[in-house]
Amino acid sequence: KKEETELSLVATINNTRVVDSAYDVGVVAPKSSQIIMFAIVIGIIIPVIIMLLIDFFDNKIADKKEIEEGTSVPIIGELSFGKGIKNTVAITKTRSAIAEQFRLVCANLQYLATGNSSKTVLVTSFMSSEGKSFTSVNLAGSLASMNANVLLLEFDLRKPKLSRYLELKPKYGITDYLVNEIPFSQLISTVPGKEHLDVITCGPVPPNPAELIQTERLEKLLHYARQHYKYIIIDSPPAGLVADSFLLGKYADITLFILRHRYSFKTTIKYIEKLYTEQKLNRLNIVVNGIKEPSGSAYTYG
Repeated sequence: KKEETELSLVATINNTRVVDSAYDVGVVAPKSSQIIMFAIVIGIIIPVIIMLLIDFFDNKIADKKEIEEGTSVPIIGELSFGKGIKNTVAITKTRSAIAEQFRLVCANLQYLATGNSSKTVLVTSFMSSEGKSFTSVNLAGSLASMNANVLLLEFDLRKPKLSRYLELKPKYGITDYLVNEIPFSQLISTVPGKEHLDVITCGPVPPNPAELIQTERLEKLLHYARQHYKYIIIDSPPAGLVADSFLLGKYADITLFILRHRYSFKTTIKYIEKLYTEQKLNRLNIVVNGIKEPSGSAYTYG
């Protein structure tokens, strides 16, 4: 049986033939080169689209170039954001970045209104929380550290903050004087540890701030201040919300408009340009506050 089986296998004729011998062409699918190119294209297009959408819907000021292109008002200072110094007085006698930046603003102020023996500086912004009071307090402290007699006036009669910043509890304030004409000597408070710096705080919050500002007693107060102080810093309410800043603006030699980085709206730039064109505020200048950009970017001290 074994022999018969072997003979039958040998006698069987194979009905197949090899047309082409097998050969290796590598990976046919999926093609890695196409996948890499597709990933690169998607990796570029999707981030670009996202960045364009973010930029389109972002209405906050993020770059110095936006300010320079949107208005002809000069920028005389840029203040970095610093943790732990919010709502406080920066140490002006140190070599810290924020102290140096305030010194630079003070140096620029000296070239403005050079003919005036006493300079009145109005500090305002478009809306609340942009850093008006913080800038006013530290600007006054920096000027006082240069041995200049400085008087800080808290004319934000609607939302006063200076008393809390400076930890003062004065008996009388500006509203007391405008209503009852309290003697100047009882209005002025000295700041502990700050030589050459005096403050007149708001006092009780009045129901009619705009009407009080327009009284003749205000002119007497500012006349007294010009006779006894080299610099008068006026902390005023937001110009975009109330008219108090414009009522005080006629007494100011220099106006500092505060913009806060990544907080102030881009439309504020057009508003500043309109104020500058119509000359509603004297010697209008811009100070950019709260710059948070990392090292190497446009808004950095270093």
